Amino acid sequence: MNLTNFFFGSFSMQGQPVDVPEYFRDKVNFLQGNGTYEEGMMHFLKQMKNTIWTHYDAFIADAQALCAIFMLVFFCH
Repeated sequence: MNLTNFFFGSFSMQGQPVDVPEYFRDKVNFLQGNGTYEEGMMHFLKQMKNTIWTHYDAFIADAQALCAIFMLVFFCH
């Protein structure tokens, strides 16, 4: 088996759908917050996650700016 077949075979296997039992989906959903928070809060958190993933560059730039500000406060204190 050469290297090309190895990589192609491993990538092609990742596209196969996997049958996940319903109890496992329920447990993963619970660990991600479903059933822990109210539906309104979960909707807000999902929308916030989608916004962050959509505008990740602005989110990272804001995080870097806050980090720089707090670093200056820490070292100049």
